[in-house]
Amino acid sequence: MVQNNQFGLGGTDVNGVDISYDGNGSGNCFPLAGVTSTFPADQSTFAGGCGGANAFSKPVQDTMVSWIGENALKAWHKHPHPAKPGFTPLEVFG
Repeated sequence: MVQNNQFGLGGTDVNGVDISYDGNGSGNCFPLAGVTSTFPADQSTFAGGCGGANAFSKPVQDTMVSWIGENALKAWHKHPHPAKPGFTPLEVFG
């Protein structure tokens, strides 16, 4: 179960996609409270709340796999981020 995550810095830093899931596996549970954006956007691969069946999607998985390696930055929704005390932004680790 993925729970108690905080997304978007209290609404001041909305991400491109808060959470992505291809529906693979079983018994996965994603309470989506506080999530403003998912991939896929229609949440078709996420169990209905918790307790619904997972719905694997090969096209969703293929899209997610296309975001790795040198294509990782191409799918970013880049925007200015508000400052967060004690943190230095890191976009690419080298």
